[in-house]
Amino acid sequence: MEAIDAIDRNLLRLLRLNGRISNAALAAEVGLSASACLRRVKLLEEAGV
Repeated sequence: MEAIDAIDRNLLRLLRLNGRISNAALAAEVGLSASACLRRVKLLEEAGV
């Protein structure tokens, strides 16, 4: 995985605040499409973050 960028940090912050947030809501908060958001979250999970 590449270095964690500002969007990834924002995703992690939001998930830390609410681990049950929907992917659609998470994507809207960070300004990504739902598919891009899901892909980033999966990459973070696979990297063990």
